[in-house]
Amino acid sequence: MKFSTRISLIISAVVMLIVATVLVFNSGLPNRAEFTGQFVADEYVAPEVNSLAPPIQGINISNNVINTYQLRGTPVIINFWATWCGPCRVEMPILQEVYDEFADDNLTVIAVNLGESHSMVQRWVQEQGLTYEILIDNERQIEMLYNLLAPPSTYIVDHEGVITDIFYGPVTADSLRQAISQIILNNS
Repeated sequence: MKFSTRISLIISAVVMLIVATVLVFNSGLPNRAEFTGQFVADEYVAPEVNSLAPPIQGINISNNVINTYQLRGTPVIINFWATWCGPCRVEMPILQEVYDEFADDNLTVIAVNLGESHSMVQRWVQEQGLTYEILIDNERQIEMLYNLLAPPSTYIVDHEGVITDIFYGPVTADSLRQAISQIILNNS
């Protein structure tokens, strides 16, 4: 192939790439959440950043109903865990620390246990001195709603019910503090 032909092909490819880039930026790409989420109570939800958090309704270990729709207006941390999960065991006191630190900002922490027995979870929570909300997802419906890959997984939800951050695997206190502080700052 001649040198001039190669140059022409390269120039054509670059021009096509520029045109494609301009088209994508002008027309936009579809939001993946539109394909992976669902409508709940006429609101679009998906377990993804910048999408409404799927609603959680369940019974906590004190047999009280917890409904995340009722928590709109406050920041929420949703954590999926199990007592058999080593990283979860390390993470639970970190959640307590952050919960205590942001109590004046009405932070709610909901730790969703993945189907273990009520008595085992209650005993473990008491031993650890945890005071935030603990739900037991016996039928794994909340887990399915969030398309959970594995515990621990943590979702940070803002005042409007939108997921701002997702942490797969163990999360640090500093990461949680930063995410919650940003929500509080954006809401002031």
